[in-house]
Amino acid sequence: MRNTIVGSAALAALLLAAGPAHASAGPKAKLKHHTLTVTGTAKGDKLALRLKAGNPKRLEVDFGDNASADKTFKKAKIKKIVVKAGAGDDRVRLDEGNGNLGAVTADGQAGRDVLTLDGSNAADKLDLAANGTRVRFTENAVALDLNGFEEADANARGGVDQLAKL
Repeated sequence: MRNTIVGSAALAALLLAAGPAHASAGPKAKLKHHTLTVTGTAKGDKLALRLKAGNPKRLEVDFGDNASADKTFKKAKIKKIVVKAGAGDDRVRLDEGNGNLGAVTADGQAGRDVLTLDGSNAADKLDLAANGTRVRFTENAVALDLNGFEEADANARGGVDQLAKL
């Protein structure tokens, strides 16, 4: 009986030291003071942001960019979006196929990071310009402030689109 009690106590101490089973070291999305902050991890993350198909009043955050929303927020409560991709080779996709996301500041941070902007099926005007050590990527007058991305891609989709490098 003594061995069982000591063994159980040791197992309990190990589980307490490991922390709760539901604690996750994965990417996170949090809305505070009208700012949606999406934070990646030290690993290579795939992060996608888009308005919900059929309900553009909801903004979806998809960890893994696998077409399955992991977090959903009311768009009306969001005035600014901040993406901090974290270390690792990250891929961040801003999908505006269902509507405009609004003001976004994105930082790839460490690693070789790629940002992809998916435009709409309308006639989009895309501008890419240096902004000090950052890049300003503008779609239809909404500015995306980018830092720490080694590659920026634009998928213009349908419509008569314009792309300008300023």
